[in-house]
Amino acid sequence: MTNTDKDMFATIARDEDFRNNYAFSTTWAEILEPYGWVLLRSDTRGENWEPPGRSGDHAPGAALTREYGPLTVFTTSTDFEARKPYSKFDAYAVLNHHSDGRAAAKALHSQGFGVFRERDISGNQIVRCGKYSYTWPADREPLAVGDIVELPPPMSVYGRETFGEQPRQTTVTHLGTYYCGPLAQIVRLVKRASSH
Repeated sequence: MTNTDKDMFATIARDEDFRNNYAFSTTWAEILEPYGWVLLRSDTRGENWEPPGRSGDHAPGAALTREYGPLTVFTTSTDFEARKPYSKFDAYAVLNHHSDGRAAAKALHSQGFGVFRERDISGNQIVRCGKYSYTWPADREPLAVGDIVELPPPMSVYGRETFGEQPRQTTVTHLGTYYCGPLAQIVRLVKRASSH
């Protein structure tokens, strides 16, 4: 593997779209069960898991997961650090690659996760502004890194509480994103505020 490859997979391992795509495409059972973890029970609070070799019929479980939330392990008898939350990607990296995120990203990338995309299925440009991805209409002059764009008002209650109800400006930090899906839920940018 060249240094360029290493840098690329280190970048992919930190990419929020890549990590989220893996989380939404994979169940906790698919990650944990091949390594002998046993699901004790599942309810509205989450899933209780036991690591291999431990009988948990009398215990509440050595780990807790939520469908799209983190894995939290409560025992020190596993490869996981106790009480540290692990995303699905991080848990995959621990179990399959001794916590090496770069190696985990490379393996998942080879399985089709995290294909780098610069355009969505409609031909719109995909850009990143910090850790979030947005689309830019295909019929407009393409954006460049450093361009300042206007975001539409937030749709979620959390977004409105955090950023207010007015459009706001942000800077394009990357062109394209590592994602494996239709990109149907990405917000479209409103307008270019200024060029780089």
